[in-house]
Amino acid sequence: MRSFPVLILSAACLVSCAEETALPVFGEPVWDGEHLQVWATEDARICGGSLQALDHHAQQVSDHVAQLGVRSTPERYRYYWISDEENESHDPCPKFGRACFLGITIYATHYSSHEVVHSEFASKHSSFVDEGLAVMLGDFDTSETLDTTAIPDIIDETQGESLPNEYYRPAGKFIGAMRELYPEEYLAPLLQTQGKRIKN
Repeated sequence: MRSFPVLILSAACLVSCAEETALPVFGEPVWDGEHLQVWATEDARICGGSLQALDHHAQQVSDHVAQLGVRSTPERYRYYWISDEENESHDPCPKFGRACFLGITIYATHYSSHEVVHSEFASKHSSFVDEGLAVMLGDFDTSETLDTTAIPDIIDETQGESLPNEYYRPAGKFIGAMRELYPEEYLAPLLQTQGKRIKN
């Protein structure tokens, strides 16, 4: 395995994408885990221990949803860790920034536990639900105050379409509140929601 410079990675915009038919391949395989295989470009900046931490996070997500009767992705998925330059040149996630999830493939310029949640189970439902779950189980920062009166309008406005970035945190906070109130029952009804494919 190649060595990569150890750097502190900054927080980034974390989003999921619609599925596409032709998916680009980046770099070479550099690490195999239980849940994911990591491919990386030569100039990707990866902190030491990040690959193991991503796989461990995937296992924790899988264990959590299994306790609630939900099966996560059975096959390993690819995590393409690419440089900012590669991302700017090839734009694997058009209109979505520096990280996305396509099918069973993640493209990211950084450590993205948010996209791991999408890969494990939180995709193809209502985007409000999927992004809320990915924020709650992947981003770990839902500390801001939630205006609950806005939630029905947000859900009504998006209607399963791609959720705008400004609604990610409210969605995560809302689903986190559901988990607090109904820890054993919160997940199943959320996963019965239907998503709509994003039109490019």
